[in-house]
Amino acid sequence: ITMGIMYIDEYTSLLTDSQILQIRHIIQSHHGIYGDVVPLTAEAWLVNEADGASSRLRSIVDDLEAIPAGQKKKGVHSEKFLWKAI
Repeated sequence: ITMGIMYIDEYTSLLTDSQILQIRHIIQSHHGIYGDVVPLTAEAWLVNEADGASSRLRSIVDDLEAIPAGQKKKGVHSEKFLWKAI
């Protein structure tokens, strides 16, 4: 998160104060209720939800790689019952 804030600082001359504030808030709040800063704008909530969806999908993909084709099993990472197509 700190690196993201520092990265934005390199471009402050290209952005308005409002844009800088909004981008910093999005970066700081992308962990949602699990972070120190919770999302307060629609854009911040969208990034938080996308981050969560990406994480859940990664768990499912990892689990599917361990399942033989045509079988249904409960995933170790996702804890979901998954079926791998043939």
